[in-house]
Amino acid sequence: MKSPLKTTAELLSQLPSAVRQNVLLKLHCVERMSEAQPGKANATARELSIAHGYRVQSIQRWVGAFKRHGIEGLIDRRQIVKA
Repeated sequence: MKSPLKTTAELLSQLPSAVRQNVLLKLHCVERMSEAQPGKANATARELSIAHGYRVQSIQRWVGAFKRHGIEGLIDRRQIVKA
């Protein structure tokens, strides 16, 4: 029996291109934050915010969403138009 949980690749392949690119950017930021040395997370968040044009608080929110919900927590549902 196949697991009801989707793999990351399956989930990403089903998203519209713009949404997929947005999720991949957020995932990149989350990965960089997870690699930050202890005590350097704020500096890393600032660097990412400057590089990508997002607020530090947004990046910190993405980290929390990823911890709680995995990659699905990084999908901005407002970007998905329902048919």
